[in-house]
Amino acid sequence: MTFKEYGIEIGSELVFVDDPLVRATVVSQKQVEYEGKRYSLSALAAKLLVKYRGRKESTPAQGPLYFKYQGTIVADLRKD
Repeated sequence: MTFKEYGIEIGSELVFVDDPLVRATVVSQKQVEYEGKRYSLSALAAKLLVKYRGRKESTPAQGPLYFKYQGTIVADLRKD
């Protein structure tokens, strides 16, 4: 997955669906920055789901399902 596939530019802000105060900045085509660290969107989603939903740390997550860009779930933005 690259952010370009979803029409998301580097420098854009993504919002976590469970808490609108949790925001990550797109820093490359495959990474976001959150609290000064770089993550893939899926790795960050997995980390945040442990905190917000009590999921096990080893449980993978599909990052685009858990973040919004301009009010729309990222997974719904994919350009065919």
